[in-house]
Amino acid sequence: MANSKLLKFWPKLLLAWVFLITPLKAVDFGWYGTSCLTMTDGETIILTDPFFTRPSFWSVLFGRTLKSDPDLIKSFLEPYQKIKNKIVIISHTHYDHILDLKNLLLMWPDATVIGPKETPLFAPPTHSRFISADTMGPVGIGKFKIRSFPAVHAPLPLGIEFAKGERTSPLPSNPDAYDFLASRSFSFSIEHPQNKIIFHPGAYLKYSHKDFPFVPDTLFVGAQGRHKTKDYLKFLKEIGAAPQKTAIVPVHHDNFFKPLGKEFSVMPLFTYETLKKELNKTPYSFNLKVAPYKGEKPQDDQS
Repeated sequence: MANSKLLKFWPKLLLAWVFLITPLKAVDFGWYGTSCLTMTDGETIILTDPFFTRPSFWSVLFGRTLKSDPDLIKSFLEPYQKIKNKIVIISHTHYDHILDLKNLLLMWPDATVIGPKETPLFAPPTHSRFISADTMGPVGIGKFKIRSFPAVHAPLPLGIEFAKGERTSPLPSNPDAYDFLASRSFSFSIEHPQNKIIFHPGAYLKYSHKDFPFVPDTLFVGAQGRHKTKDYLKFLKEIGAAPQKTAIVPVHHDNFFKPLGKEFSVMPLFTYETLKKELNKTPYSFNLKVAPYKGEKPQDDQS
């Protein structure tokens, strides 16, 4: 009798033993400009705010048709094609956060998409694996656990609100930048046994969140140059960023009107030097090595 019970349970015991002795893989990050990031442990990949195709400033300003380039997307994401679990996170639906979603999902048909409730309107009509950030609870996929937090989008200079509104019908076949309406934004906590991450890409720092579930190991934060240093400090303190623990990684400060592969440059209102000078007066500092730029190697190491 005892032997039969042992035979019945030994496969489970073996699996548990293998799990315990198998080292967990670290989370590897990559940054493609704006708030487009990859995060992977080899079993699961998370891609945030897919934006590889870069329309020019004039195309955006004058409302020209924006076309996503599937070959360009493939060239950057081909190394991740065989990864088992694929997740796409959308913080909000402006063009510089979602332009390439439709072509991406044609390449990753089994990907789970997490974003604002209107996100399916920007995706292929046949794709059905959506989770609404408006109503979701904690979502576990692979070794990652993801939660959403309502946020407020940072206004442009002079308080200008770009493409503000909510889509109620599918994106037209020839959209311009103003068709990519956004009425809400989200930040996300992304928890992994090897790294606790907060993704806070474009939200107004004045509206920070005291209810993130952990002190982050890695914080991705929008650094468009629209925020005063004191607002960063207040935000970092309120979310519990630890000066000696949290890697603070600035995103969405590159000049995203230039195509990927061209010379790296930042937006006019942003300089690394100014912000570093201010942060040097505090316990905090930016870390630019955690998520290396993969659109093209920057001219020099800015860290």
